[in-house]
This record gives sequence, structure tokens and C-alpha cells, in this order.
Amino acid sequence: MDSDLDIEIESFDTYEDYIRSKITSADKFYFESLSNASQLLECWTNCESVPIKRSGVLTREQFLVQKFQRNEAKPEKKSRRTDAKNWGFSQQDIVESEYFRNLKVRLDLNRNTSINTIVFLWLIYKNASVTGYIDLSSRMVHDEDFDEIAKGNELLIPRMGDLSFIDWSIGEPLKLIRHNLNSNIKSSENFAIQPDSYKGLVFQSKHTKSNIDVAPRKAVLVGNTIRTEVKKAFPYKRVVFLDLVNTVITPQEVLEALQLPEN
Repeated sequence: MDSDLDIEIESFDTYEDYIRSKITSADKFYFESLSNASQLLECWTNCESVPIKRSGVLTREQFLVQKFQRNEAKPEKKSRRTDAKNWGFSQQDIVESEYFRNLKVRLDLNRNTSINTIVFLWLIYKNASVTGYIDLSSRMVHDEDFDEIAKGNELLIPRMGDLSFIDWSIGEPLKLIRHNLNSNIKSSENFAIQPDSYKGLVFQSKHTKSNIDVAPRKAVLVGNTIRTEVKKAFPYKRVVFLDLVNTVITPQEVLEALQLPEN
């Protein structure tokens, strides 16, 4: 901790607790209740025209941003996000899951560039909730922990730098998103982000220029994209594989390699 602000941020779990700590005896006397005083003090932090605005009192968004930055800087953060045991799962739980079987069958196909896979993951455990789209080929090359992921010792978890990422468990997500702190949308070496006001996220292959529409579909095969939603998503809440078939093989050959239904 290098300042009084650091100590203050660490001392309070919520903004409500923080703002109550700023209430004075005079506030309690004039406003008669802690609830009234808390609400007015929060209003003052957001209103430049109030002459008695308190100096040094953070707005709700400022508090959330500071809290998030300090949480992300903690050395145990990486372990919390990757080690399967820290999410409550054993290595056996992972390797026996339908998610892991679907992941393993795609690794060689991504290594030899027969396909480029995007994985959507939604993971919830205790108070943690993260979602995101991952460029699997890119992770396999650049993630130093991927060997452990491939063995089932660590979880494949969305993170900053993936195609998309949101951490819903820290603060108030919609406010933190404005600051690009707990979320991001970013192109990868294989896919470019194509914003679409109607469809939402669309990923375009940088190699084939084909688009992947992430909107839910019943069809397994759409164009040269194979969409597989894992029915038993454990240890995740939801898992979807989007496999873009490159021109060297046919989608039918990939379907056979993945042992997926053709309907």
C-alpha cells in the first residue's frame, strides 16, 4: 500500500460501506438517518454544482475502478483464474467431461490449420463469473499454461486479450465496461472483429475472409462453419465451439474428424 487511498479501498468491500464511512456527525444530525445521508453524499460526489461537495470522496464509478485495479494487481490473481483446483474441480473432473473431449479432438486440427476454432465459455463458481470468446489456435501458441490446460490440470478461461472478455463478478460490470477494465473486444491473429448493429459480434477470418456469426443456431453446419454447443457443459455453465473450416479440407471431413452429427 503506498497511500491512504489504497488503505481505504482495501478496507471496504462495497461502495455502500465506503460512502457510509464518509458520513459525519453533522450529517447524521441534519439528515436524521444514515440512509438519507448516504444517498445525498453519493449525489454530491456526482454533481459539480453543489457548493458543499466533499473533496476526496470517490464517486461510485471511481471506487469500482480503483477496487478492480487493485484486485487485478494481486499476485494470486493468475492462480485464481487458471488452476482447476482453485475453481473447485479436480483433474479427473475435467478430463472426463464432455467439454474436455470436445477440446482435445480439436487440438491437432488447429495445429495443422485444418480449422480455426473460436470457443465461447461461461464459467461460474461461487462469486466468480466470466464469459468470453477465445481464439483457440492463438491460445495454443501464446499461452504458456496451455500444456497444463491440455492435460486437464488447468481450466481454459477467458481473459483480457481474448476476442471478447467480461468479468461479471467484480463490481458493477456495465460501469466497469465503460473503462475497459473488466471487459474487452479485441481482434486476434486469426480473426478480426466485425461490429454488426443487428447481429452483434461477428468474427471474420483473416485467412479466408469468411464470417462467423455467433448468434445461436440450430444447424450444426452453416456455410463452412461448424457450430457445436456442448450439451453437458460441466465444469462450465455454457460451452460453444465454432470451427471455421479452411480450404484444405471439406466441412464434411471435419465433421467426421470431430464425430459430430450432420443435422
